[in-house]
Amino acid sequence: MILAFIALAGLIITPFYLLHAGKKLLFRPDIMEDQEKKDTELLFEAYRSDDISAVRFGAIFFFRRFLMLLVLIFLPG
Repeated sequence: MILAFIALAGLIITPFYLLHAGKKLLFRPDIMEDQEKKDTELLFEAYRSDDISAVRFGAIFFFRRFLMLLVLIFLPG
């Protein structure tokens, strides 16, 4: 049961973390350390680096998938 709550917390936090990391990469790259910047750029390497919609797309994509998963879990009930 504890593992389920930990997994649920991770699922809820992931889209918001992606949104935060992407905005930080776009708007404040000078305050990021080199390793942190490289790791964050890997998340968004297929997108244009000057476009906020790419960051939003990643967060919305994960949020939509998790919402569909929750609906499928609770729909039979």
